[in-house]
Amino acid sequence: MTYFYAILAAIVIYMTVGGVWFSKSLFGIDWFKYYGQPKNMAGSMMGAIINAFIVSCVLLFFVLHLQLVTFFDGAILGFLVWLGFVATTHFSSVLWAKQPIKLYWINQGAFLLSFVLMAGVISVIA
Repeated sequence: MTYFYAILAAIVIYMTVGGVWFSKSLFGIDWFKYYGQPKNMAGSMMGAIINAFIVSCVLLFFVLHLQLVTFFDGAILGFLVWLGFVATTHFSSVLWAKQPIKLYWINQGAFLLSFVLMAGVISVIA
C-alpha cells in the first residue's frame, strides 16, 4: 500500500510543479508564445497524468532496487535520471528542430524540479 501512496504523491508533485512552473507568474507566457494554448486541455491534462504515472513507476523501480531510503538519495536519483535520459534526449530538439534554447531550459527546469522532488518523496514513502 505504501507504493500506492508513493506513486500518488509523485503524481501530485508532477502536476503541481507543472501547474506552477507554466503559470503566467513564472514561465507560462513565454511557453505559450511558442506553443500556443492546447486545443484540448482535458486531453492534455490526462496525458500529463499518464506521463506522471509512468515516470513515478520507473522512479519507484529504481528506488526499490537501489534500496534508497532518504530524500537526498532519491533527489540524486531524480537528478541523474533527468540528466541521463531527459535533458540529453530533449536537447535534440534544439539541435535538429531549432527549438529556442530558452524554451528548452523552461521545459527542462520543470522536468528537473519534478524528477528531483518525485524521486525524493518516493524514496521516503516507499
